Amino acid sequence: MNSVWGEIPASPDVQVLGDAVVLRGAAALEAFRLVRQGIQYQERTDHISANPRVLGVLAALKVAAERAGMSASGHADVRKEPDSPSLVMQLGITAAAHELNMTERHVRRLARDGVIAGRKVGQSWQLDRAAVLAHRLERESA
Repeated sequence: MNSVWGEIPASPDVQVLGDAVVLRGAAALEAFRLVRQGIQYQERTDHISANPRVLGVLAALKVAAERAGMSASGHADVRKEPDSPSLVMQLGITAAAHELNMTERHVRRLARDGVIAGRKVGQSWQLDRAAVLAHRLERESA
């Protein structure tokens, strides 16, 4: 298949189906890393928040990589994300509540119930920013 960049090599991890792209396993993980780096760079240099649609794509790529059993380090046998906060964009409960236009209590409940990906660090919650924004997009499209 040809593209503006030339021939796209056939790969079981990347398929183009009409106007959709299917990424599997390591390809989803690599795309997740690239999109996340682009978002972090844009926020750091241009001080512009990422488009919610792009954050939804980021969340979907992360879920696909996790379902394939890939961790952020690329190991198929390790499912846990590294503890480095710089690797995953995180939000506290207050910021997530503001982003979702919900009370902090409700956001804590969503995190505790696993509706929004996050982890408790001491007495505080650190929520995955892409998961928060994906949840917002789901609510807006419902």
